[in-house]
Amino acid sequence: LSLVIFVRLGLAPSTFLSENAYHFGIAWMMVCWSIALADRINLLKAVSENAYRELKASEHRLSQILNGLPLGVLLYGKDQKPKYGNQRVYDIFNDPSRNVQVDPEGGRTLAQAIPYFSLKQAGTDQDYPVENFPISSALRGRLASTEDIEIDRGDNRIALEIQASPVLDASGVVESAVVAVQDITQRKKAEAELDEYRR
Repeated sequence: LSLVIFVRLGLAPSTFLSENAYHFGIAWMMVCWSIALADRINLLKAVSENAYRELKASEHRLSQILNGLPLGVLLYGKDQKPKYGNQRVYDIFNDPSRNVQVDPEGGRTLAQAIPYFSLKQAGTDQDYPVENFPISSALRGRLASTEDIEIDRGDNRIALEIQASPVLDASGVVESAVVAVQDITQRKKAEAELDEYRR
């Protein structure tokens, strides 16, 4: 470009090379930009891959921590469908003798899960009301817990303590609910025996 300016000012002779030198300059500049852009893309790709590896490692650590807990941990979405369950959830709810198993990918809503897992109001044969379920309350933005839910296995019942807490997005809107489930059958039996002893 400088050479063309010099030609126009009469400071350099007008030749084919001097008149068209800027074409080569533009082409060289495009080549340099392409190399710089490719280098930047490779750098961003490496950073992205590294961030992805760190995310997967973090997810793996979190999964190990959650699976090591003595409590069942569930994550329910706003659609009242489970998104995640740790190993303890499977231990509590799976019943191979009745072909009943936890399947977060199955798309079973809370209303469908209650009869499927035979979740009863303690001491009755009534299905636990969906509207009173702690998960429903948490998805409406309220902390909730209960100890009056039982899994009816036919020959025995499993008493559950369920606590649910809303998970809010950045704007404060409920986006999901995290749920803790604990088998309290032995504790309930001990309480009943203690009450009988007291009587």
